[in-house]
Amino acid sequence: MPSVTRYAGAVKENPGAWDTPEQALGAHDNYCTTKLPSFAATGEWIVRFTTVPFNLPSNAIIDNVYHGFHAIVFDPYNCASLTCLLRKFTNGTIARGVVSAESASLYGCDNCISVESDDDQPDMQFTVAELNDTTKFDVTFSLVKTFALPYGYAYVDWCWVRVVYHVPALAPYMSGDGLGWFIKAGLTGFRPTRTNNTHTYTP
Repeated sequence: MPSVTRYAGAVKENPGAWDTPEQALGAHDNYCTTKLPSFAATGEWIVRFTTVPFNLPSNAIIDNVYHGFHAIVFDPYNCASLTCLLRKFTNGTIARGVVSAESASLYGCDNCISVESDDDQPDMQFTVAELNDTTKFDVTFSLVKTFALPYGYAYVDWCWVRVVYHVPALAPYMSGDGLGWFIKAGLTGFRPTRTNNTHTYTP
């Protein structure tokens, strides 16, 4: 089945004042958006992104939806967590699939690790129209620091939403007026002929 992956295309909002959030746009490039809270800081710092449009076929059937990010949280003192959340805005906000970044004793963008969610579709029930409209969903990074300890530094290189879908096959069908027949939906290159009141097809 076809699979389409879209990356962050724009910074939607940055209430957590992450540094250089544009560094998370696009695919893997070894440049990160970061959040480096001070020693005494605790709380939550959020940044949100919209993706590049999916442009799925209108008759597609959505099989699976996944999201993830390439990230790391420098957290040798177990004082922080970094998560990636997929949110959908239809009839209220549905949030799904908190993906947690790896915790490491090393810091820096080069140490980021890719983490992807389980299938989001059973809970979120995305439609093709919703996935083709980037105002209907976003990807959110959340750094939460619980204790006033060093360091809880967050690094995010890139994020993605991946959709697996299929397009139903059109079954061939026959129609005619009694004098000639034609076959539609995938079978082409035939022309009707009439011989002794019977109908045959000649390639």
